[in-house]
Amino acid sequence: MWNADFLQQRPSFKVDTILVSLVLLHVPQTEEILACLADMLAEYGQLIIVDFDKNPLVYHERVHNGFEQEQLKQILAKNLTIQQSYTFYEGDHLFMNQPATMFLMRALKEARG
Repeated sequence: MWNADFLQQRPSFKVDTILVSLVLLHVPQTEEILACLADMLAEYGQLIIVDFDKNPLVYHERVHNGFEQEQLKQILAKNLTIQQSYTFYEGDHLFMNQPATMFLMRALKEARG
């Protein structure tokens, strides 16, 4: 395991898979961190994101209230190819004691050139 602030320090190596599960909620600079993660991927590497869909019932000054899948797709499309994106779970009291849905998104870093 390697711990770092990727906006300040990036590893010198590339990885095949990055799994980000319920992390983006806590990162104010969503677009910047997604660009960093895409840069860390090896050719044909994949980024897998599991997070909450946007939820107007949730508010906290320190976290996002979920994400719109289409907006994340647009951000990721600058560096990656979206392979799939779908809501896979719904539950009561799931996100800050509110009903919520969760999505899975998978994007691939294809060969450039």
